[in-house]
This record gives sequence, structure tokens and C-alpha cells, in this order.
Amino acid sequence: MTAAAASPRGGILGDGLLYTAATVAPMVSAVVVTPLVTRTLGGAEYGVVALGVAAYQVLGVVLALGLPAAITRNALIEAAGTRGAAGTVVLGSGAVAVLSAFGVLGVSVLPIRVGGLPADVLRLALLSGAGLAVVTLCQAQLRAERRVGTFVALGIGTAVLPPVAGLVTASATLAHADRYLGAVSVGQLAVAVVALAVVVASARPAPTRRGWEHALRIALPTVPHQLATGGVVGCLVLLVGNAAGPVVAGQSQLALLVGTVPVLLVGAFNNAWAPHVYAVPPADQAAFVARTARPVLRVAACLAVGLAAVAPWVLHLLAPPELARPSGWAAAGLAALAAPVSVLYLSNVHLVFASGRTGLLAVTSPVSLLLALGAFVAASRAGVVAPVAAACALVAFHVLQSVAAEVLRRRTGRPSVGTAHRLPVVGGTVAAVVALVAWDPPHEVRVVVAVLVALAGAVALRGLETAARPRRAVPERTVGR
Repeated sequence: MTAAAASPRGGILGDGLLYTAATVAPMVSAVVVTPLVTRTLGGAEYGVVALGVAAYQVLGVVLALGLPAAITRNALIEAAGTRGAAGTVVLGSGAVAVLSAFGVLGVSVLPIRVGGLPADVLRLALLSGAGLAVVTLCQAQLRAERRVGTFVALGIGTAVLPPVAGLVTASATLAHADRYLGAVSVGQLAVAVVALAVVVASARPAPTRRGWEHALRIALPTVPHQLATGGVVGCLVLLVGNAAGPVVAGQSQLALLVGTVPVLLVGAFNNAWAPHVYAVPPADQAAFVARTARPVLRVAACLAVGLAAVAPWVLHLLAPPELARPSGWAAAGLAALAAPVSVLYLSNVHLVFASGRTGLLAVTSPVSLLLALGAFVAASRAGVVAPVAAACALVAFHVLQSVAAEVLRRRTGRPSVGTAHRLPVVGGTVAAVVALVAWDPPHEVRVVVAVLVALAGAVALRGLETAARPRRAVPERTVGR
């Protein structure tokens, strides 16, 4: 069965909202748990936690070996189908266990320090990263089977259980970062065991050596791309920790946690958007992407402006004054600009993936990451405060990614998706967000802005399902009648 034949059963808006539920779960968890964690641990200990969380998010991408993309693809396209892909999930989980065990052993024996992390925290980050990687593999299988409800349940589990376990442990024992992160690792591994059991029970895995080698051939070249896109925030926080210490790292992690909410929501919709693109005949894909990108971009723009308006309140809710500083809410607002830019990237990269010519992503994405990290270093040396420098570097990464995706789409020979026509919307969003950050308006103005963009976003969402409907061909008129 081809990807194009595997037409999604639900509408793009309905599926997108369900996937968004899995993305919103970490945000709700953060709103509820993070204020308690920051106040329980204090600024210095929470800074270590922020570095540990950033580390295990990066490690989760590395340990997965790029297999999630191969699992979804093979389940839909290869003859082995879902059972063969589930076999890859099982073998991949075993590989994750072996790699993380070697990592823990290496950290215990060798004097390894990353981003200022002590060895015990790095060991815990490896365990949490292993759990996160296994859950990611299982969710790739569930996405291919379009088991959206189970996908969402696992997303909520991995978002809620680990931080709650960490908070309970830190509150009941010594309020130390290693106690919190230790409980987080146990929670992540518990969710991974449940996820793997669900896949094994439902898909009856059929692992084969040939299927495993084929999956690795597809997956390994995408590791640099996934590492760059999934690890950019973690890398920036680690750089801040090296440059300015754990307290400023905690400030930056909170700012980027809040500021990347619009990007995460766009990514959640992309879980539904991409399968619908692939279900369209190749000749019509560019037109479908161009048509659906318009409302998606409007939603992303509203999310970015709305986030910039409410960022000070959110940060004050999440953290004490030592972590929720004005530079933090300015950084959160600027980081939100990555959302509309990411829509430009996705619009082009959909066609790149549909063509199968994805090899150069292994080069363009790491180069974008390195240039973005270089931009952070340059901005820091120029005197820009670390959280703001990190936010600007994040936006620069997404800009570079969107440019690279445009170039790669042209190399495939696929038609334009109208990127140039979207630039005025992006420019207007940038102007609005920068104005909010520079002006720091009174609360009344922020409330008005938030209400207006919420209404505009609702209108854009209503237009998304209409845009996604198949267009009927208009019959030609017969000359002379």
C-alpha cells in the first residue's frame, strides 16, 4: 500500500486537534507542576534540572537512531506492513537499551561532563532519554496505524507522570536536583514499558534481520536532521549553562519553554497535515499544500502574537521572580516568532519528503543548527542577555531551515507552494511581536491583543477544514452552446 493510498480517515482539523491534545498535555503539566518545582528546588537546583531536562531531550533524539520516520513509512509502504514495522519497534527498543547502558557505563568510568552537568545527572539524563526514545518509536507505529487516541494517551502519560513523580520525590525527600531527575527517569521508563507492551499486544511484531537493516538504511541518514530540529532548544540551554551558569540556564529554559508553545502546536497539527498531503495524488500535492498553508500560517501568526502578549503573566505563574525576569518574557515573545516561520518550512518540506529525496536534510539541518548556535555566541559577545540571545538564535534556526527547505523543494522539481506570498503575513507578525516586546504595554492592552488574536485564530481554524476539502474539477464549457 502506498502512502498516497493510505488516505486518512479523519478530517485534517479533527485529527490535528486530537494530536494537539497530546502536545498540550506537557504545557498543562508545566503550568501545574513547574511553579511547584521551581519553588521547591530554588533557582540553583532548578537550573541543574533545566540542564538535565535539556540533555535527556537531546539524548532521546540520538538514541532513537532516526527510526521513527522509518517505522511510520515502512508500516504504510513496505510489504511487511504494520507487523514488520512493529518488529522494528522491538529491535529499536533493544538497541536503545544497549546504547543507553553503554552510555551510563561510560559516564561512570570516564570523566565526562557536558554543559556543566555532573556525572550523576548525566547518567539520569541517559535513562530518561532512553525512555523517551522508546515512547517515540512506539508513537511512530501508532501514527502509522492512525490510533490517534492511544498516541494521545501515551503523550499525556510521558508529559505528566515523570514530572509529577519528580515533584513528589523532591517534596518528600531532600529538595535536590538529582532526586527530582531520578524520579523523572523512573517515570519515563515506566511509560516506555507500557508503550512497548501496547505495540506488542496489538501489532504482533514480526522482526527480521532484513527489515531491521532496511529500516536502519532509511533511518540513520535522518539522525542529523532529527537531532538538529529536535535538539536545538536543548543545545541552546546547554550553551547558556556553560556561558552564564545554572540560574541563567533556568531562566532561558523557562523562556524557551513558554516561547516554543506556538511551534509545538504547529508541529502537532503537522501530525495530521502530513498524512493528508501524502494522500493527495502527486500532481495535486503542491496545490493542496499551498491552499492549506494559508490558514495554518494565520493560526501560527495568531499564536505567536498572543503568546507575546501573555508571556509576562505565564512566566510569573510558572516561576519565582529570580527566574521570571523581564528578559525572560521578552525572550519568550521573540521565540514565538519561530511558529509562522516553521509553517514556511513545513510547506516545502512536505513535498521534499513526498518525493523521497531527503538525503540533503542530513546536511542542511545540522548546518542550520551550527549557524544558529554561532549566532547565539555572537549575540552574547555583543552584550545581548542570554535568554534573548537564545530566542533570537532559535528564530534564526527556523529561518535557515525554511530557506533550505525551499531550495530542496526546487531540487525535486515540485511546483511552488507560494512561499513568497506568505512573507507579508510573517513580516506583520514580526512587527507585532517586536512592538509588544519593545513597548511592554500595560495589562489592558495585552488583554485586548490576546482577545483579538484569539478571535482571529478561531476564524483561521474554521477555514482550515474548508481548505483541506478536495477540489472538484470544473467541467469545461462546450464551445457554441
